Amino acid sequence: HVRLVETGRTRFEKWGGFNYTKNLTDGNATIFVESTVVNDKGTEMPAVIRQTVLDAEGKVVAENSCEVTLPASGKSTFGQTFDVPQPRLWNLDEPYLYTLRSVIIAGGKELDRVDNTLGIRTIEYDIDKGFLLNGERVKMLGVNVHHDGGAVGAAVPERVWERRIEILKEGGCNAIRTAHNAPAPEFLDICDRLGMLVMDE
Repeated sequence: HVRLVETGRTRFEKWGGFNYTKNLTDGNATIFVESTVVNDKGTEMPAVIRQTVLDAEGKVVAENSCEVTLPASGKSTFGQTFDVPQPRLWNLDEPYLYTLRSVIIAGGKELDRVDNTLGIRTIEYDIDKGFLLNGERVKMLGVNVHHDGGAVGAAVPERVWERRIEILKEGGCNAIRTAHNAPAPEFLDICDRLGMLVMDE
């Protein structure tokens, strides 16, 4: 895909968002979100960064706001931690995805908004048990996949990726190692949606 993205002078940096599940305990998930904000204006600016978690039906299930000061003509990274009660966990059989909505507000106006998917899950490597997903042992049964779609070429239609991953899952595969080239963002999104582990080189 080719996209033209129009933003204001105060915005989230491209690829400037990062999140992960910090902890799962007693039906509660603690989420950590890191956001990098660019302020191209010549003066520093007070602002609010609001993080909202929406379920698959669009219902708000958690929200967190923090007041920050954005430096003039620069960028800053901010971390926020908050809880999602009674989360539905992402796993290989039921890859449930939330939407994480990040918003910058200043002077009562929304300056930028970015939506990302959020799979609530934990991963761990144990010397005796191996790989753990949400505390349960999972044996990775994987393949190596290059960035291209065979005869289709390197600009791969999304349905081609969907079909390939569906066939791999039907054959018992649950993990993919990307090889040598950066995978398309759409490929990673499809793996999230269909329940496939990825080691992204």
